[in-house]
This record gives sequence, C-alpha cells and structure tokens, in this order.
Amino acid sequence: MAQATHRSTAEGVLDALCQSIRAKQLVSLVYRGGERILEPYVVFATRAGNLLLHGWQVAGAWETTPPPHWANLKLADVSSLVPLDRTYTEPHPGYNPSSARFHRIICQAPR
Repeated sequence: MAQATHRSTAEGVLDALCQSIRAKQLVSLVYRGGERILEPYVVFATRAGNLLLHGWQVAGAWETTPPPHWANLKLADVSSLVPLDRTYTEPHPGYNPSSARFHRIICQAPR
C-alpha cells in the first residue's frame, strides 16, 4: 500500500527519492507516462549534468527490457513518485555502488 506522500515537483521527487533510498524503501513512480515499481539505490549526475535514478525495477511499464531488471531513469522524466510501505534489506545482486557511471552521487543506499 502506498503512503500518503505523493510528490510531483522536481525538487519534491528528488527529496522523496533520497529519503526512500536512505530507508531502503520501494517506490512507485510515473516515468514517461508509465507506472513503475523500483528498489531505488542511487541518484547520480551524469557528466552531461542529467540526474538519473539507478535501481532494480520489480514491476510496471518498460521501454527496452521487461522487469525484473536494472533501470536507469532520468529524473526529468519522472512526473510523480510515491514511497511504498515495502522495504528491501540488501541491494539486488549485481549492484555496484562504485560504478564509474555514477559520475557524481547525489544520494545512495547505505551499505
């Protein structure tokens, strides 16, 4: 069941997402019009300055690879986000918190 917090502004989405990452809390978000459910692990800035969410998508809409699978989503394309009442204890196998793709980390799940 989703919590009452529903964020739809860019700043609100980033704040709620970082809170969920720190709490290891799954999120439901709308990305390019489709709802997705993810275990969020890190928000990072690319070299070009775009903010991306890296996480394990467990359900929902997809464009190239169906879930469950890794997803890197541009925060600019997230129109709303709701933290869920579900948590994870450990990151999904294959998560590399030291990945070179994470140019500048904004927030990251605790190890």
